Amino acid sequence: MTEELQFDEHALPRLERMVGDKVLQEVLDLYFECMPKRIAALRDGVRLGDLDAAARALHDMKSSAGMVGACGVQGLAHEMERLARAGDSQELEARMSRLETALADADEAVRLARERRQA
Repeated sequence: MTEELQFDEHALPRLERMVGDKVLQEVLDLYFECMPKRIAALRDGVRLGDLDAAARALHDMKSSAGMVGACGVQGLAHEMERLARAGDSQELEARMSRLETALADADEAVRLARERRQA
């Protein structure tokens, strides 16, 4: 398993114990609603050379990924946020496809974990 594919299977049960089932469902709904917006904001920031906007999108992505257990995405977003804040647009762009792949894999892992919880 590559670093980007890491997923903490214990994250959702741990979060549920802390906040309850209803809030966990809201967190998951927000994750699936907001992540596409965050990746779009990141793409726009990179495309327009607005690395501050890219860094903000990555920061939010990092937090959301960590909350649901997408450790690989969290780590990659953290790395990319540092690149954006350092103004390294070339390295940031070079990692975009890794992030997009990692996000797709994380989304699938979160969906499966959600389904297992509901079964």
